Amino acid sequence: MNKVKDIYIHLNFMNNERLKQRKTLKCLVLTKLLQLYYVIVGGKICCFYHIQLKELEKEVMIMSNKPIIKNREFAEIQITAEQLIREARDNQTPSYTRPKMTIHDEEELQAYRLTKRKEFEQGVTKERQNPKRWTRYAFWEEEQGEYVRARSIFERALEQDYTIADTWMKYVDFELRNNQVNKARNILERATSLLPMVYKLWFKYVRLEETVENFDHCKEVFEKWMTFKPGEYPWLAYIKFEIRIGEIKVAKELFEQANQQLHCEEIYKEWVEFEKRFGTVESTRELFNKMAKDIEVCQNSYYQMFAEFELSQGEIERARQIYLFGIDHSKEENKRILLNNYVKFEKINGEMKDVDNAIWKKRRFEYEQKIQENPFDYDTWYDYIQMEMNEIESEETTTMLYERIISQTPQEITKEKWTRYIEFWVLYARYEEKLQHYENAFDIFSRTIKIIPHKYFTFKKVWRAYANYARRRKNIPLVRKIYGAAIGWCHKDDIFKDYIEFETENGEQERIHKIQAKWNEFKPKEIKQEEVNNE
Repeated sequence: MNKVKDIYIHLNFMNNERLKQRKTLKCLVLTKLLQLYYVIVGGKICCFYHIQLKELEKEVMIMSNKPIIKNREFAEIQITAEQLIREARDNQTPSYTRPKMTIHDEEELQAYRLTKRKEFEQGVTKERQNPKRWTRYAFWEEEQGEYVRARSIFERALEQDYTIADTWMKYVDFELRNNQVNKARNILERATSLLPMVYKLWFKYVRLEETVENFDHCKEVFEKWMTFKPGEYPWLAYIKFEIRIGEIKVAKELFEQANQQLHCEEIYKEWVEFEKRFGTVESTRELFNKMAKDIEVCQNSYYQMFAEFELSQGEIERARQIYLFGIDHSKEENKRILLNNYVKFEKINGEMKDVDNAIWKKRRFEYEQKIQENPFDYDTWYDYIQMEMNEIESEETTTMLYERIISQTPQEITKEKWTRYIEFWVLYARYEEKLQHYENAFDIFSRTIKIIPHKYFTFKKVWRAYANYARRRKNIPLVRKIYGAAIGWCHKDDIFKDYIEFETENGEQERIHKIQAKWNEFKPKEIKQEEVNNE
């Protein structure tokens, strides 16, 4: 029975293309299923019928175009992928190769050229805006030795669209391949006049003049290029050209001109390298001082370059001061890089104290970054304060940090959010007490009590810390005032115990009885009954 059901289920997964065939097969299988394995008469099994399951399976497989697998054993001879590929390659139809044309005389050559020119002319007529059509045509004429025709084709292409720089470049290369330097120069002169902002045409021009060692004309080309006020790379190319031909003074003057026109960081970087190579220590320092006036332009690398220069001159203290000044005055995106380099600098050149200061500066920057992202990240605040308080021991910075953290009041009035926040108030007060700033500590505790939303919840820890501080300062009236307010807002056993202990030390038995009576009022009935039973 299960075998028949499996055959029926198989029909449901046939492709939709054989939908009609599937319906026919379903009818066939359902007819067979109705015969069942047995006949039920009056609810009892009377006789058993045998269904030819193999014939039914065979019929279904044939109609569903499924291969009939007679033997599921492994084949004796296995076929490898290599055999399949070899067979496919052997049976592959050879691709068509155009027959070679053999030209026997001048007449056949001219006929061939005429046919090819007609093909090229048809191509450029169909696609006049496609520069590849024109260049292929011109290169073919060049192969045939028809240089005049090739020039004519290039000129036609430029008449069609002179704004394509690649066409000019290929035209120049064509003339240079045929040793026509003057014609290539004339083409570049035309190209740079029509397309003055295409840098590769100018670079091609000056490279040509420098290659043929026509340095005077190369300078003229550069000067003409500079009149169009290009970017920093043409200026740097001009300067490097002057350096190559030994004109150091001219190169320095060009740096001045480029800086006046552009005011960019790349010019300053190359200028510094130029002064290191050809100038003196004083001239290099003078340049760095000049860069300081344009600090907004060259801030990304100024401090690092200046510090490395001073370090190369053996001026370690100068380099350290430059790093420190740069860290304090750089933007955030540059400060991280400076800090990493400063730590490396101190590890190599500084003492242990200097290394610690560098690491603390780096950690301080990281803490500030995290706090800016999330001002309520109390874990970061805690680590930050612990570093300033215990490692650096900076009173001013620690006090400032405490004031910053207590200004970040939680936005949600839930005890879970406020618990960590209130801990900083208590730590702040204890820190001021440790510094013997007693009035500040009193003020902090007072502000803490005022800021807590007592209507929703209060903190036993704050009340006890405040009272214990007043006890240490021996301010008895204030201690009683604090305990009284604490009992009003916080009915915890520890508060009553501390209050009773305090009055016991002072020998105030009458006050102790009153506190005990007040404590009993707040005790649950079950605790009171338990105490009575114990007595």
